[in-house]
Amino acid sequence: MQNEQLQQVVKALQEANNILVTVKSSPSVDELSAAVGLTLALNKANKHATTVFSGDIPSTIEFLQPEQVIETNTDSLRDFII
Repeated sequence: MQNEQLQQVVKALQEANNILVTVKSSPSVDELSAAVGLTLALNKANKHATTVFSGDIPSTIEFLQPEQVIETNTDSLRDFII
């Protein structure tokens, strides 16, 4: 069953042009880092990916340059349909 779900996720990502990555409120550093990493990987794959997060970005992930992929408000996200 897990393999089928993975295939569905991969297919959805392949077919999508605009991908919105979100995190829960008060994410851990690992969760926020994963969101930034996923967004960067999707953008490298020629997708338009953006992460939305409204909290303070921890200084421990500054090396990932999260400000390049994280939107702090939804004003510029009209390309995304949820």
